[in-house]
This record gives sequence, structure tokens and C-alpha cells, in this order.
Amino acid sequence: MSKLVLTADQIYALAYILKAKYLDYYYMSLANRDDSNKLWLSEITKQLVAQGTLVEDFSGDTTIDPEVEAIIRPLYFGTKESSLDIDIFGENEENKGYRFHFLDDKVTMTKLVEDGFEVTDASPDDIQKIVSSILPASYSAESKKAYIKFDAEKVSRVFIVKNTEVNAKSTIATFVETDGVVYEEDTDDIVYSVSGDDFKDKLCKILTEA
Repeated sequence: MSKLVLTADQIYALAYILKAKYLDYYYMSLANRDDSNKLWLSEITKQLVAQGTLVEDFSGDTTIDPEVEAIIRPLYFGTKESSLDIDIFGENEENKGYRFHFLDDKVTMTKLVEDGFEVTDASPDDIQKIVSSILPASYSAESKKAYIKFDAEKVSRVFIVKNTEVNAKSTIATFVETDGVVYEEDTDDIVYSVSGDDFKDKLCKILTEA
């Protein structure tokens, strides 16, 4: 199995089933769990059995499919993770979200899709390909200090990239695209336009060095 699709409810339920050590609050915040409904976990477990994520034996006991567990284990036991959220504005507003969970030499990626989250194995090369596809080949801005005030009506995309580790300080950076140019604010609120190479390098560094 190379990938699977899980809802936020199913990701949250699997945390119980696997006795997870960690789970990003992002997934919990999207789950429609009802803590007053004692059958909630049972109902989600039935869904997971039906789709083959969990396996039920003749006695009714359930275990997780080993191939599935190999894919998702970093999501629940990794102490490091990174994320890339892309908010697209205009006529067709959209949010694209990627999260990368690290455990030893293994990386699990979750990608926001219509039915929930596509969950797959990933590698630094996969992360680089995602980042490299963001800006068009024709992008030609230079990295330099910019004197600009953003007009919300002209902002086309906002990129929020973050990495975090348990008991360590997080790193977060925000980039704003307007009129075809990507800008970044530094810690002193000074704005810089960003070249294509610098944009890719900064995102890849944050995403892969979580």
C-alpha cells in the first residue's frame, strides 16, 4: 500500500487505537468527534475496518494492517514535523495543506484533499518537488529590500511554512504573493522580495530540517 485517505475523525480515532504518543492539534481541530457519544470510536472503527485500514478477526478483535501502520506511524510517534499551508485568493479560493511527520529515517506526508487527508510515504526529494512546483518557470524577482504595503485586494497567495519539535522552539515563516512577486517579512517587520531560488531554498530548509 503506497497511500490511503483518512478523514480527520479517522486520524483522531487511530490515535486512540495505536495509543499514540503525539498527535498534531491540527487534525483534532478538524475532527467532528462528539465526546458525549460513547459509540463514536466504535463507529469510526467500523469505517476503518470497511476500508481495510483495520483488520477484524472472527472474535471481533481489530488490529491495524501492517502496511498501513508502516505508513502512518510517524504521524503518531514522531517528535518532529513541518508544514506548508498555501492560501489561494481570488475567484477560486482554496487552501492547500501539507504536513510532514518525521520518525527516525522515515517521513509521512499528509496532503489536504476533498475527502480528508491523503497519507503517503515521503522523502526530501518529494518535498523539494512540491516546493519547486509552486512558482512558475517565468518567475524572475530578485531578493532585495522592498518598500511596499500590501493591498489585500491584490494578494493572490499566502504561504505559511513551519517546523516544530517537541520541547524545542518552532520556526515559522510567512510569504505573501502580490502582483506576481513573493515577499517575506523578517523579524523586524522589514519586507523583502524573494527570488525563485531563495524561495525554494528557504521552504525546503524549513520543511526538511524539522
